Amino acid sequence: MQARPPRPPNQRRRSGGRRVLTRVNAVVCAGLFVVAVVGCVPAVALRSERGAPERLRFGVSVLLDDQLSLVRGRRVGLVTDAGARDERGRGVETLFRADPRARSARVVVVAAWRADAAASATAGPYGAGTVADSIRLTGIADAMDSIAAVSQIVVVDLSDDGVRTGAAPWIMLAALRAASQHHVALLVLDRPNPLTGEHSEGPVADASSGASDALYGLPARHGMTLGEMARWFNATGALNTALTVVPVRGWRRSAWPVARGVTLRRGDGSEKSPEQIAMLGALAPFAATNLHVQAGKGRTPIRVGAPWLDAKAVAGILSDRLMAGLQFRSDRAAFGAGGAMPALVIDVTDRDQASGLRLLGTLMWAVRHLHAGSLSVDSLAFDRTAGSGAMRRAVVGGEDPDGAADRELLGVVDFRRRVRAVLLYR
Repeated sequence: MQARPPRPPNQRRRSGGRRVLTRVNAVVCAGLFVVAVVGCVPAVALRSERGAPERLRFGVSVLLDDQLSLVRGRRVGLVTDAGARDERGRGVETLFRADPRARSARVVVVAAWRADAAASATAGPYGAGTVADSIRLTGIADAMDSIAAVSQIVVVDLSDDGVRTGAAPWIMLAALRAASQHHVALLVLDRPNPLTGEHSEGPVADASSGASDALYGLPARHGMTLGEMARWFNATGALNTALTVVPVRGWRRSAWPVARGVTLRRGDGSEKSPEQIAMLGALAPFAATNLHVQAGKGRTPIRVGAPWLDAKAVAGILSDRLMAGLQFRSDRAAFGAGGAMPALVIDVTDRDQASGLRLLGTLMWAVRHLHAGSLSVDSLAFDRTAGSGAMRRAVVGGEDPDGAADRELLGVVDFRRRVRAVLLYR
């Protein structure tokens, strides 16, 4: 075999140089890689820290943690209810009276009023007629006057349902007026809207319905927090109350509080799912009829019943309407002293899509279609609770309920435009 000729000396030198250069390049690249990785770690950590959601804190926690100067050494009149608790489940009144931070700040609770303990406020200002409503409103106003008269600052923390038919909006309005008349400051400890701050539905309250003050055009499902509602009442009603809102931390308008592990409680302290709260609020006008509406314990569906109700036929009509986020079936259920009776069962399958307004109109339309002679409606009380008589009149007149609901959208869109200036959260 022929031997390979030897390489020239200069070629051997170039080959050795390439090997040295390759090793140097490898070392340099490895070093650059390490520097790049080490340099990226703080940036990645920073992005992760920025992306992590802020801890959810209600207004009472923000006050005690960061803003005690607002109540330091003051005589406080406290307006609250059994559902008003911090994010850890502690009652607001207990925190004001016993929390070490409040005691160190020399906060003195000179008067306390709990809505759930007052017969004038447990069901909101809606009753069977004008006299009952007037008694409730007068009772709430008198209570707020008594609180404001002995206080240096009135503090309000109420569990609002996110719907106009609850008691919280009326109590808030009465507290604002009393604070203004007695020239004392009013402090609202805010909490998230249990139905988010993005969902609003009509009807929009109007004075022609007989609803007192019409709550300055508040929709049935308003999409505001209690603090934002106070700002809206104060500005729209020109109440001139010295108002301060301690905001929620770690909440965005699109968020359902239950998604952050928050237990929803109504003013009486009972636990309810957001689906139940939304549907009970939407169907509240049925209290003025001979239909029974109830929600069971836990996350059970809403039931609507009557001894004469053909629940299966009503469920079939509603199912044929293809109402987004809702499903219907028939059953039998016990309604208090009325005992077991046929019941329409309403399941909320998508809380972002379910429309309480369309359910209200369509259910009334279906029941009237099947039981025109059996359904009894107190028109005055129904309209006062609904906030407007337009929906009822349209259904009674034989109009398609979807058309009536579509007309209500115009008022809600206008409300959302006008209320934008008082909103506190994105």
